[in-house]
Amino acid sequence: MAGEQVFRGSDGAPVEVTLLPIPNFSLSSFAALVEPLRLANYVAERPLYSWRVVTPEGVPVRSSCGVAVAADEPAERIRRPENIVVCGGVDGWAYEDQAALALLRRWARDGAYVGAACTGAYVLARAGLLRDRRCTIHWESLDGFAERFPDIDLRAALFEIDRDRFTCTGGEAACDMVLQDIAWRHGGDIMAAVAGQLLHDRVRSGRDERYLPHQAWLRTSHPVLVKALTAMAANREERLSLVEIARVANVSPRQLERLFRRYLDSTPARWYLRMRLTRARQLLIETQMPVTWIAVACGFGSTSHFSKNYRQFFGVCPREERRQRRAARDSAAAPPVSRAA
Repeated sequence: MAGEQVFRGSDGAPVEVTLLPIPNFSLSSFAALVEPLRLANYVAERPLYSWRVVTPEGVPVRSSCGVAVAADEPAERIRRPENIVVCGGVDGWAYEDQAALALLRRWARDGAYVGAACTGAYVLARAGLLRDRRCTIHWESLDGFAERFPDIDLRAALFEIDRDRFTCTGGEAACDMVLQDIAWRHGGDIMAAVAGQLLHDRVRSGRDERYLPHQAWLRTSHPVLVKALTAMAANREERLSLVEIARVANVSPRQLERLFRRYLDSTPARWYLRMRLTRARQLLIETQMPVTWIAVACGFGSTSHFSKNYRQFFGVCPREERRQRRAARDSAAAPPVSRAA
């Protein structure tokens, strides 16, 4: 496997990777970035990579699962990092630390390769570092990111490497991305040994089929249902009729309904509604779009019809959910994790 260059590095010297986790970062994505680096050193029996964790002012930062990670040093002390990776997670779209954004811009100007995992692409976009670059983001944030940054080249890929920028969707895709760099620098044997240590049986490229939103709910690999759900996911604003969905899946409407009941314990209409409401929730949380616009974008004929269905499905009306989320986010902007934690 030839691999692909992800990180900047000097010949012969260990590649230095600096990680910047933001509040509520994904611990799984963080580990998927670091563990392949550690194992590359272990397998090769020599230092191929080094890594460090930095945060604003050097305070520990808590992940979305509650585990806090300590900083090796304050971000402000880092002068010219080779590579910097923003580790995002829950509420990455809301990150607005202006000092950190300024640091990212300065590091990029100084020649650092700048990347992001999970929702970290929001941070790079807000810093203005994704202009004229391809990028990707966690599937839950696709619609919200596209709405907030319509001029950025957002791709449906597991990871994107575009010159001095690299982004991945998070989770196992972070591991796939790092394995690409290991293969490119140190060969397929080292990469395969690292993947074996991780029990990672299939190393994917950025162009491999990515995890799509409807797959989160798909509890079967039945080809007819995969076709039907893919068509639904691609047409949430202009809804397809049952007949149109069945035509795409190459079955009769009656047969499609039977398959939905058998494998998903639902109906096509109910499942379609669920997909549209889930998209609406992400737009509600991650954008400033008016509720009326969100209703239209998700295929509802009126705001009242949208609000009624939203309340029935999520137990709260759209405007109240947005208010609650903002209040929770504001209260969380509170005291950082203490160093003694």
